[in-house]
Amino acid sequence: MKLARNFEEDERPRVSVVTLLYTGYGKYLHESLGSLARQTYRDFEVILVNDGSEDDTPQVAREMMERYRGKMRVSLLDLPHQGIPASRNAGFNMARGDYYLNFDADDMLSERFLEIGAAYLDEHPETDVVYFPYQNFEGDTSFFMPPEFDRYMLKYWNFVLNQSLYRKKMFHVLGGYLVGKTVYDDWDFWLRAARHGFSFKRLTGAYMLYRRHVASITARARSHGENAAPVWFANRESYDPCDLEWARKVLDEERQVAKQEIWNQISEGEIRPGRVKSLTDFGAFIDLGGVDGLLHVSELSWGRVQHPSQVLQEGQEIQVKVLRLDRERGRISLGLKQVLQNPWEDIDKTYPEGSIVIGKVVRLATFGAFVELAPGIDGLIHVSQLSDEHVTRPSEVVQVGDEVRVKVLRVDPDQRRVSLSLREGGSVHAQAEENRPQTEEPATIADMVDDDVKKDLLGE
Repeated sequence: MKLARNFEEDERPRVSVVTLLYTGYGKYLHESLGSLARQTYRDFEVILVNDGSEDDTPQVAREMMERYRGKMRVSLLDLPHQGIPASRNAGFNMARGDYYLNFDADDMLSERFLEIGAAYLDEHPETDVVYFPYQNFEGDTSFFMPPEFDRYMLKYWNFVLNQSLYRKKMFHVLGGYLVGKTVYDDWDFWLRAARHGFSFKRLTGAYMLYRRHVASITARARSHGENAAPVWFANRESYDPCDLEWARKVLDEERQVAKQEIWNQISEGEIRPGRVKSLTDFGAFIDLGGVDGLLHVSELSWGRVQHPSQVLQEGQEIQVKVLRLDRERGRISLGLKQVLQNPWEDIDKTYPEGSIVIGKVVRLATFGAFVELAPGIDGLIHVSQLSDEHVTRPSEVVQVGDEVRVKVLRVDPDQRRVSLSLREGGSVHAQAEENRPQTEEPATIADMVDDDVKKDLLGE
């Protein structure tokens, strides 16, 4: 995560505007930020959140920051791709204002939008959300006037536009936007707000300019009424049993369709996006868009991982490689380390035979000591290479945690083995005595075989 600002720290603004950036949205920034720069109300900040854009959008954002330096407070938060709700939460969690506004990078605001909205919230402490009409443009020029607020109507129609001004406390009471559950994260947010008793008010005198184009995420989502079903389930307290029964049937049908589509498309060896669904002691279940795959703990990293939580968190979006498919049993085995750089590539150049290197003792066996040279790279000091003197047990010379200076004797990239010598390398820097284990681990055949073979032997 990287943060840049075009201003020095100053007094807190009254309003914080959060704008998400995606691939292809840089071309709209001069219009959207221009509409903010023309606001008659000036006590606001703009937080641009780049959600892993893969084109020149971040560069355009930096150029716009410089353009408005001294004229408008703009911050740029660079994030890896997390999805809309998580990125919104990141932006608002660093917001400094009392009032929050979502503002899409491809839309615009009329000049008095912030003035009218902030003034009403200032004068009416009993109101928590103010929403406005909007004017469509680019492909559709209709004008939409939303109705006065009605909680029952909101259950079936999201007439409160995402670009509505609301109090900071509401965001924190609700815990932000719901991650990974629905396309309509804004609708879910308003439903939860209404259920918590927050007050809504429609205002006029200003409006939002809403770009209706094919690339619009919302436009695509709203062409499918079925996207309402996850919202209803997330807010099930607000709906009748018959509504939830309809939603359940819709979700079941969608899951079956999505599941079949995945199995029709998926193949071994491909790289696919996925979302971490749950963590267990033996790995993580990854949602591939309708089908879950298992990411075994041994496939998480080239280094040593004791528990998946060291590498992943629930809801995280990642890229994984499909290792194995079992269509009869409906099982998918996934790998994460396979999409990362393999530390064993060019290992013979990184650790040439005869070189002296520094490593850390990570495990003892009856036949020698394993030394970590780098994450994912362990070498073996055979018991005969520990000392010029006769050694019965490796613990007579080294302990887990010791830093050792060793000589590389042999490197076998194919077998992923590095043979080391302490007696030719030179020295041991012992760790604190109280941290040392007292006995070697008994050697097993699993100590001498690759991870794939280990899993087969252990029946995993």
